[in-house]
Amino acid sequence: MTTFFLLQPYDSKKLCYLLVSLFLWADTVCAQVFSRSSVYSAQLEVDDRQSASLASAQREGLAQVLVKATGRDDSLANERVQAALRRPSRYLLGYSYEASGDALQLRVDYDEGVVQELLAEAGLPLWTSNRPTVLAWLVLNEETRSFASSERSPEAVAELHKSFDRRGVPLQQPLYDLEDASAISPGEAWRQDSAALFAASRRYGDVLLLTGRAARLSNGSVSGDWRFLDQAQWRTVSVRTSSLAEFTDAGAALVAASLAERYAVIRDSGDAYSGFELSVRGVRSFQDFRAIRDALSSMEAVSYVVPRNLQGDLLLLRLEAEADSNRFERILELDKRFVPVPGGSAPGAMAYEWIP
Repeated sequence: MTTFFLLQPYDSKKLCYLLVSLFLWADTVCAQVFSRSSVYSAQLEVDDRQSASLASAQREGLAQVLVKATGRDDSLANERVQAALRRPSRYLLGYSYEASGDALQLRVDYDEGVVQELLAEAGLPLWTSNRPTVLAWLVLNEETRSFASSERSPEAVAELHKSFDRRGVPLQQPLYDLEDASAISPGEAWRQDSAALFAASRRYGDVLLLTGRAARLSNGSVSGDWRFLDQAQWRTVSVRTSSLAEFTDAGAALVAASLAERYAVIRDSGDAYSGFELSVRGVRSFQDFRAIRDALSSMEAVSYVVPRNLQGDLLLLRLEAEADSNRFERILELDKRFVPVPGGSAPGAMAYEWIP
């Protein structure tokens, strides 16, 4: 009831295959739009409906939202953010309770515009809601090495999803079915055999690749590492923690920080914008025009979009964004409907082909 209120040694053939796979991976990443309402809301378990519990949940929820909106855990150490966390109600939009079995859940929603103003005042980046999907292969060494599937390792799977949800990163896990089993073994994944991982991941389409391996030690701690393929470069973090939750948090934090570094924009509280000309070929109907306009307007970094000219199937637009041209191009490349056109279609304009 809801109450609304690195590379190992390879022979030449394997090395060639690996290099080709790396470049293909770098060029085919697309994104799904992670719901903006999800970025600016938090779901928490509370003890009761008393004002003290609500106030504590508002602070915790705002902290979660700020991490999701920036992609950085260290954003919470910012002096301006610390002041905001002492007065979380200023950023509150609404909240609702939901009974879930014996637990009481509280959903807290925050005002997107006010939160973004806070980020601008604090000099922190804004990571837009158009975010790449990450495919995570995780191997656990508990007596034997096995993939962390829902059937074999439900605790690990649950913690992994929680960690990625807390940072607003779309997560996909392998099916771990017969096709996966024929493509890669737990041993190959544990050895971080890049060629085997690329081959097994190809069936999942345009996703980014994350691999993890962890062993539970005799004292109960968890030791392992994560590797994330970011623009054909492996980023790695080694982890030794007291719990599985902290281990999965380290993987999600590595991914979020890497992606935010590439795609986030620093919003200027002084309203500094960059202007761009954008040409889009392939506009064959009013529905195409509306879809292009809506896709651009929905980006948090874009302040406005103005059509300038339509000649045949070529649409010329003027837009302003809180990002330089290079960063804006990186953000736009996440939407696979916009395909870059080498050479361009209009002088001085960034050129794309619209493929709905």
